[in-house]
Amino acid sequence: MPHQATSTSVRVDKQDFYLYETLKKIHARLQSQLQDLEKLNLLLVLNTPGSLEHLMIHTDPRYFQEIFYHLLNHVLKQSDKGCIEFGYKLLENDQFCFYVNDPGPSQARNGHDAHETNLSLLCVKELVKQLGGKTW
Repeated sequence: MPHQATSTSVRVDKQDFYLYETLKKIHARLQSQLQDLEKLNLLLVLNTPGSLEHLMIHTDPRYFQEIFYHLLNHVLKQSDKGCIEFGYKLLENDQFCFYVNDPGPSQARNGHDAHETNLSLLCVKELVKQLGGKTW
């Protein structure tokens, strides 16, 4: 579900939704993609704190998922083996820290890949900003 950034703002539709359920859907979709790409030496791990299956968050669920798809697709394209971990941590001030850890340094395979990666990461940065978050 790629987002075409045509302006500096996107239409954000914030709603309450179940965080764990959404992350499980992202995991299932990308696990299927791993199999389709025949990347049998890559492991995709969803890591969440404790049993917070009924935890709800208030943000735009479509863009929330899109951020993870952009980041994880980038890692999937650049990696052939190892463990890709994604999930979130709860911070002391009731804030969430969402993350994607890749198996190692990734390098674009050609100029087109580098350009595509830069566009994807710029899109992620803009979406996170529009949702009121920060990237680092």
